[in-house]
Amino acid sequence: MEPSTKQEIVNWIMNATRAAVSGNWEAVNAQAAAEQLNISRNLASQYLNQLVHENVLLKINSRPVCFLHIRALEELTGLRIRREMFEDLDEFHDYIRGQHHSFQSLIGFDGSLSDCIEQIKIAAYYPPNGLPMMLIGKRGTGKSLLCSLTFQYMKSMDILSDDAVYIRSSFHASGTRNEAVIKKLFADKESVIRKNRTGLMVLEKFHRLDKPLQTRVLDFVDQLNTEKNFSWRVILTSEPTESHEIENFWRNRIPVIAYCPELKQRSRQEKERMVLQFFVREENSIQKAVRISRKVFTHLVDYRFDNNIEGLQSEIRKMCARAYLYQKDETALSIHSYYFSEELLNNITVEKDFEEELWISPRQREELNEKQEEYGLGEAVYDAFREAESGERPFTAVLDQLYQVFQRRMKEYTYQFIEEEAPEKRPADVIYEGLVTLVENRFHCVIPRNFAKMLQACLRRQMLGLGEKEEWRQEAETFKRRLYGKYQQEAEAVEYLSGLIEVNLGIKPDDTTVILSLAGLKYYNQQLSDSHLSAVIICHGTSTASSMAEAVNTLLGRHIFDALDMPLHIPMEKIAETLKNYVEKSCMSSRMIILVDMGSLELIDEKLRTLPGIRLGIMNHVSTSLAVHIGSMLLEGREIPDILREASADSVSAYRLIESEEKNKEPAILFMGEKGTDIALKMKELFWSSFPKEIPVKALYWNTGQQNSLEEYIRDSEYHILFSIGVDRYELLDTPHLDISEVITLNRNPRVYEILKDYFTEEEIRTLLNNLVKNFSLQNIIQHLTILNPVTLTDRIEVSLDLLQHYLNIRFKPNTIMSLYIHLSFLIERLVTKNPIESCRDPELFKKERSGFIGMVEKSFQNITDHYHVEIPISEIAYIYEFIEHNDDGEN
Repeated sequence: MEPSTKQEIVNWIMNATRAAVSGNWEAVNAQAAAEQLNISRNLASQYLNQLVHENVLLKINSRPVCFLHIRALEELTGLRIRREMFEDLDEFHDYIRGQHHSFQSLIGFDGSLSDCIEQIKIAAYYPPNGLPMMLIGKRGTGKSLLCSLTFQYMKSMDILSDDAVYIRSSFHASGTRNEAVIKKLFADKESVIRKNRTGLMVLEKFHRLDKPLQTRVLDFVDQLNTEKNFSWRVILTSEPTESHEIENFWRNRIPVIAYCPELKQRSRQEKERMVLQFFVREENSIQKAVRISRKVFTHLVDYRFDNNIEGLQSEIRKMCARAYLYQKDETALSIHSYYFSEELLNNITVEKDFEEELWISPRQREELNEKQEEYGLGEAVYDAFREAESGERPFTAVLDQLYQVFQRRMKEYTYQFIEEEAPEKRPADVIYEGLVTLVENRFHCVIPRNFAKMLQACLRRQMLGLGEKEEWRQEAETFKRRLYGKYQQEAEAVEYLSGLIEVNLGIKPDDTTVILSLAGLKYYNQQLSDSHLSAVIICHGTSTASSMAEAVNTLLGRHIFDALDMPLHIPMEKIAETLKNYVEKSCMSSRMIILVDMGSLELIDEKLRTLPGIRLGIMNHVSTSLAVHIGSMLLEGREIPDILREASADSVSAYRLIESEEKNKEPAILFMGEKGTDIALKMKELFWSSFPKEIPVKALYWNTGQQNSLEEYIRDSEYHILFSIGVDRYELLDTPHLDISEVITLNRNPRVYEILKDYFTEEEIRTLLNNLVKNFSLQNIIQHLTILNPVTLTDRIEVSLDLLQHYLNIRFKPNTIMSLYIHLSFLIERLVTKNPIESCRDPELFKKERSGFIGMVEKSFQNITDHYHVEIPISEIAYIYEFIEHNDDGEN
């Protein structure tokens, strides 16, 4: 199919972008596109502007207007491009320079690394020469990268001049060597700081020094900070210390201390981005697409690497190297679990359920993540708002779009840690959660815990200048006023929260943050307008109730159920107390249904009965189906007693016992041969003799020409067939198969390898493989399986196959050649013993259509037919033809 004009323009601009980055800006305008593609300039301009609107290209309003392909530019520069419009080339170049030296290239710059980056900037900007700082983090957490980016940032922001140098030195475990390092850096007349007037000095592994040497270095740093003729910034890096004395010493001597979080302390979203980014880097390095299985992706994200990010990146590179070794001729590398290093493979979770494997493209997933990271509300929200304003859609459609954005933000900023291992709360966390609690108490509404985290992230992005797109800011203000007029109670709560933030933190939330906050209040407190819909699910576990409530609300199409997640170890009395506090501060109706997973209803009854003017219904053993049933009755306006009676009567558990038929079958391995031979039996003897020990598995035999087909034989067998082995290749739906040439490499067949692991240890499997290599050598197979002299036979077959490949003008694949050696050995034995294959679907038609092939076989095999005084019948030649056609497509 011919590519469309639009696709031709995309292909052209990708190549032209490379020329523009090299300085040829005349290659990326509409006129150049028109000349290259033989289309009108107006048509070229129309398509180029359309691609800008679709976020495929960026546009520079120079004279003439220039266009660049965003992904091609990102690959060439290693940057993430977040803008589509530039006023001129100077603005574009300034943007690229700023991106090059910006912390925004770091995953987590606005998340887990935000505090660390903020401390770095504090140390960098403080006049006149900044402040010395220490960067503390375990090995592999990214300290060196942060220091390098800090130097680039300081130069780009003119904190350091263009002639500034970057000095990086590391201390040793040996004290005497460290004396020399300190002298070289500070004490000599020819020391580094005397040779250079300005720069950034990074002193790594500061923890290796004893306290006297640390004191000496810090004295030099303090002296350097007061020098008028020099402008040096100093960063010390260290791994965490267990000594409280040393830690207190650092806090007293070093003005700024920042901490690099471990990989396990990073949010799940950040770890997912790292995995995807490292795979994309390998794609760029090997110039080959990569796809990773869901199992691989999940295990890499969840695994706790000793060397943190460094360990993760190293593992991904090694996995790609292993995959490349076996798949270098494929268009894309498929990364499976068996490419893990031994350490990760030993810690992988075994799946109990058989599901269709899901594949992830790192590059496509990364691009999707970048689109979802846009700070603003998104075009879909504003489109819905404009249509609602013009009367084309109801305002509820706007809320639906807004809820989607809000829910996505909430998921992005939810910590994914087990409760016992959650990171310590930072001062900012406490402040935000305190402000949210004040709003809850004043307005008697419900706000989830992770709302404070989302609010904090929104404000941090606002401070970084990553606010709403310019073209949508005016519309955001109009949208906010419309929401305020329609939802006055929520607007009052949001304004109160905004005022608290401004007073306590000195920043006024922008319109986008305000709109998202109002959406959250509306979403989690719909009872303000629907007071008769009041229900809550309370369960043990980190997110059991939340997940169930989200699923039920989605199925019902309304936010009916709130959720309270309780830790597993919490006593029932504490749950009852928590529920009482929830009901007291909730602005819900006095009529409510509470669903709990387990525990005593009496304790809850006692706690809640003391509340005045309420009518509550409580049910235990909550399930998704029960919640959906109750939610449906709430929507119908049914009374609480009726709802409880009907739900209780219908909540009866049913069961059915299912046992697999395979469970009681004896396991077996199937050996397949040819009619009229005992090949299958002899293959079994070779295979069985390779076992390092006896195993409780039976051997079965099947030969071509039997009355029932192979599929029928496997289906009707009274044995559970683990896998099959035969001379030819077979495509079996549920049973792994090895042809005889694949036996010695059965460890490359993951299904067969996993089966053998149920019967042998890793050491025994290695012994089995060594025995198979010996027993299934070509000469040994032929000697064991035929009555003819193997040396003479193989020599003559080699000559015949060389001639046949010459006549056919193809080269057989190695596996096919080995299989042909074995098959032809059996063929000659059949002819010598007067037992040839007689069945052929239509010998006359075969002779007519394949006369050329018949002649080639007869000429190629003349040395064999003359030596053994046999003649190859048409039925056997037809079988050879089918064998080659089925097993080998050849190479011209």
